[in-house]
Formats: sequence, C-alpha cells, structure tokens
Amino acid sequence: MGTRRVITTLALTAGLLVLSDAPSLRAAEIRVLFPAGLKAVTDVLVPQFEQSTGHKVSLSYANIGTLTDRVRNKEAADMAVVSPRQWESLHKAYLFSADVRVRIAHVAVGAAVKKGANRPPLGSNDEVRKTLLSASSVGISNPEGGGTTGNAALVVFERLGITDEMKARTRVAMDTATLLRDVAKGEIEIGISPATFIVQSSAVDLAGVLPGNLQIYTEFVAGITTYAQQPDAARALVKFLRSPAAEPVFKAMGANPG
Repeated sequence: MGTRRVITTLALTAGLLVLSDAPSLRAAEIRVLFPAGLKAVTDVLVPQFEQSTGHKVSLSYANIGTLTDRVRNKEAADMAVVSPRQWESLHKAYLFSADVRVRIAHVAVGAAVKKGANRPPLGSNDEVRKTLLSASSVGISNPEGGGTTGNAALVVFERLGITDEMKARTRVAMDTATLLRDVAKGEIEIGISPATFIVQSSAVDLAGVLPGNLQIYTEFVAGITTYAQQPDAARALVKFLRSPAAEPVFKAMGANPG
C-alpha cells in the first residue's frame, strides 16, 4: 500500500475521533503559517479538522526562518509553527501569546538517494563517516536560506572531524526542494535533508536517518499570535494536531509527533 493511501486511511480514522470533546465554536477562518516540510501532514489532517469543526484553515508554507520573519512583520496570522528558539524570541517581542507553546512534531535529519539506488550504510558514526567520504557529492540546503538542516549537516561534518575533507564534495542547493530534485536527477549522490521531505518524495529514497549524537532533530512548536483574529479556533487546531488521532499521520510522513 502506498504512503498516500496509508495516510488517507489514517485520516479517515482521525476524522471520526478528532475533537469529539471540544467545545462548540462559531465557524471561523484560521490563518496559519506552517513549515513546508510538514505540508503533506496538513494536506491530510486539515480537511478532517475543517469537516469536524466547520472552521476554514488558510495555510501559507515556508521554511521556519521565513515564517518567523513574517510574524515579526505582523503578517495576518492567527497561528504559526516555528522552532523553540524562535518561539521564545517571538514571545519576548510580544508577538506570541504565553499560554500556547506546543511542540507538535520533531523531525530527524536523513539521507536521500536517487530512487532505486543502493542505500549506503548509516547505522553508526563510523559508517556515516565512510559513506560521506566515499560519495562523489553530498548535497545540503543553503545554511543561509532560513532552514535548519543545512546548518545541521555542517555540524555533522564537524562532529565527524571531516569538515575539511567535505568542502570539495559538498554541493549547496538553494532549498530542500531543489536539493532533492538534483538527487533525483543523479546530479548529487547523497542529499542531507529532513526525513519528511524525503519520505514525501516519489523521486528519491530515504537511505536512513543519522544515528546517535549525529542526529539533530528539527522541532516544530506552535504559537498563537498576540494579534490573532481567531485565537480560540487556532487553539482548537493546535489541540487537534497534538491529538492521539493525528499521531499516525505524522508518523506515516516521516515525522515524530510531539
């Protein structure tokens, strides 16, 4: 059974369970800024939330850095999902309410290879070191682009003691979508990316996630803006995303719930 069919089945189950104990709220339009890496999760879960509550969710996707900037600029939004550090920063700037700080998911860093290619061993630090040093090219997303995984990859190189050796074989892509496209085309042998992006792609395979102390999870934390027009409806959405019924959908798309 394909991933898309699996998550559709899970979503139908979630729709029967979600928010059965939630208070009745007048239907509202909720404006949400959400990480692009979790788009496939919201593609499944948000329609179920809308059907269960009568609310309408208007979603806008970007990387976490861009989402944070948009909240700083007070772009119309009731809810935004960013990193823990950025949540704290926005709260200190009086842009996030203090009462909602909910980690909805954390995502592992994984390695992508072209669809059908041999999957290199990644089970230990030693295996990762050998895999990276034997690859003709290793792709990362631009560390300056507002994402997190490009910087995480540089930390991995440092922890393995191979920063200098990796300079010649590292390829920097504009963003994760471009990175995985280049892996799919065979222009990059191994791509370092959030596991969710890899799992959701039909053109690349997930070789594995980084082990042990090499793993740097990207945490996604929901906040309600202090200028929200629909704060109560947004809180209901946060509750749904952390409900037990939603957890299988996160897992099916390569994310760890909570």
